[in-house]
Amino acid sequence: MLLVKEKKYEQAISKHIDMGKFDKAEDFCMKNKSAGLLTILLEQYFNRYDDCIKQGNQGNLQKNKEAEEFRKQALRLMEKYSAEDLDPTKILDKVPDDWLLKTDEYDLVSFLSSIFTAQMTREENSKIAKNLVNMEYLSAEKEKNDLQSAYLVIREDDNCLVCKQKLGHKKIRIFPHGLAFHMRCAKDPQECPITKQRFGT
Repeated sequence: MLLVKEKKYEQAISKHIDMGKFDKAEDFCMKNKSAGLLTILLEQYFNRYDDCIKQGNQGNLQKNKEAEEFRKQALRLMEKYSAEDLDPTKILDKVPDDWLLKTDEYDLVSFLSSIFTAQMTREENSKIAKNLVNMEYLSAEKEKNDLQSAYLVIREDDNCLVCKQKLGHKKIRIFPHGLAFHMRCAKDPQECPITKQRFGT
């Protein structure tokens, strides 16, 4: 408990593993999910597996059995949790070199592809949302620029759309969307009397 209070999570996980309490280690990680502890637990299984294999290769046969237990725990953890809980980049980096990608017992290929797909989907969705916001902004800017750069040629025979009289050389009001009216017919300088569209100053 002291390790948890001091936020020494890795040491707390290690202590559970040392005592062979794999379920407790997993429960501990799930209670502190935001700290990415499941990935740390998995990394510890990978590291312990590697250490046991090295010692087993030096003649300590008991260590080969322990290595198999750590491999089993790591595979169970990967099978149980998704990319939501495990960091695929760290996992791919740490998978022991002597593990086959696919056996009758497990399939690392489908596991790794599923977590990368989930990771990519999240990143793609984030990029899509960002691009949509940018597109909306650019579209609004283009519309604004089009309205600001619009010009209107008023001929002598053009009529005011409100009173139907010739615009001529009288005082007129031109709106950004290209419609023109007598000043008296378009009293509000920010609202088109026909379309009711409002324009900022």
